Amino acid sequence: MRGRAAIAALLAAATAGLVATVLTRANDRAAAAASSLGGVVAQLRTSFGDDRIVRARVDGSTLHVVVSTRPRDGGRTKSAFEALVLAAAVADWMRAHGQEPISAVRYAGPRGVVLSTIESPLDGEPVPSTSAGSLRPRACRSVIAASVRGVWPPLELTAVEQLPYLHRTCVVRFRTLEEPIYAAHVVPEVFSRIARRLGDPHEQRRPLFFELDGPHGGPLVRMGRLPGLGYGLNWARPGLTDLFPHQ
Repeated sequence: MRGRAAIAALLAAATAGLVATVLTRANDRAAAAASSLGGVVAQLRTSFGDDRIVRARVDGSTLHVVVSTRPRDGGRTKSAFEALVLAAAVADWMRAHGQEPISAVRYAGPRGVVLSTIESPLDGEPVPSTSAGSLRPRACRSVIAASVRGVWPPLELTAVEQLPYLHRTCVVRFRTLEEPIYAAHVVPEVFSRIARRLGDPHEQRRPLFFELDGPHGGPLVRMGRLPGLGYGLNWARPGLTDLFPHQ
């Protein structure tokens, strides 16, 4: 019990900004190399750079995460993705330090409303690591650039990150200068192209987050996948929701 309490204290301290961590993006074992679980939280927040992870704690075998939510810009989808990446990173850190890893993650909004609880799909086994091999450096950018060649309407790549979690996680953002109704409908095909080029044709092994913004910067579509957790993290702006009928 004391060990779990110490973990909770470290996590709370990190999310309050009391633990400083330098993120090395090229280090595929960044989470395992952290000096504490609090360090894992701090480096993940630095990595995503948007402060969606408000605080986190471990209670028993469950990671509890409080996330900021911005429903109007699909923020709940991005917050869920970050919470799930954090869960996998925390589980990896615990394994690397001889501890029994968490087997579930529960994430809630700032007011305490639980958004989702996800148990490991392996029926009591720990939260899984990805079964895909590690990506080579800068693979995300080259794969994504190749995946949108010849797409109409064209999508402009505005940001791509290759984060050092789960054998490197791709986070990509595009912008369209065309009518949203046309551009948004190429997203599922582009997403599938990226997944195939990353060696993941069934979109079940490689962590990936995809964002599409409109001509004036407003969000149109958000899609996220993470191996073993959170399959089908989708959001589309009102008027485009036929992309995801069960949104």
